[in-house]
Amino acid sequence: MVRAARLFCVSLGVGLALWLLPASIHIVDWPADGPVRIALLAPLWQLGIAVAGAALIAAVLAFAAARHPVVIDAADPLALLWLWVVPYLPWLPDRAPALLALAGPLRWGVLAVALLASVTALLRARYLAGGLPMAGRRTVFVVSLAVYLCFGLSSAAKVGPGADEPHYLVITQSLLRDHDLAIENNHAQRDYREYFGGELRPDFLRRGLNDVIYSIHAPGLPALLVPAYATAGYRGAVVLLCLFAALAALAVFDLA
Repeated sequence: MVRAARLFCVSLGVGLALWLLPASIHIVDWPADGPVRIALLAPLWQLGIAVAGAALIAAVLAFAAARHPVVIDAADPLALLWLWVVPYLPWLPDRAPALLALAGPLRWGVLAVALLASVTALLRARYLAGGLPMAGRRTVFVVSLAVYLCFGLSSAAKVGPGADEPHYLVITQSLLRDHDLAIENNHAQRDYREYFGGELRPDFLRRGLNDVIYSIHAPGLPALLVPAYATAGYRGAVVLLCLFAALAALAVFDLA
């Protein structure tokens, strides 16, 4: 009975979170006694479906937990989704307005923590049961590289280089094509248009000997990027940096 009640509580929290997905809170006034809020919620019939679905899911999980107790350990962290309900309560958020942040982007952090804890509990149970080996160095490297490549190439396609990245790439182009570190001609020729759409001024403090412009950025990283850039341009440089990042993750794993 206690097991079923726990699972229903968790399932109801998940159902309410699903119902609150399109919901939002707007502060229309803030007098001395606290904020005045307007909540935009999904129709109540959808809430009824969420509650009925929660009861059905709880029954299924209770049946599964009778044979596999690990189900309860894996489901318990999802109770954190009850935090999504807090901003919509009638009294508490008025006394502690900071709780309204749970109706914004912070709620996705709550969801991420709940899912991570749930997956961790499941994997831990399987490992203790002898059904799951611990991740090794190869797994850490491959998974890290896959994650970095996914986000790195996606950012390269949608955003492109920013901050100091194009300045390092200009040095790489100068090393590759001119075999020197003088970047003025590369900027004048707008070599950076291969990966940067705006206007890029040389990043330097003062001209060097013979009135030559050298970048204020160290040339070590651009030198390492030369083979990758020569092979596949900007995306090749991104892939190489993802490889470096995966090796760094492996080093952290070894230290741990």
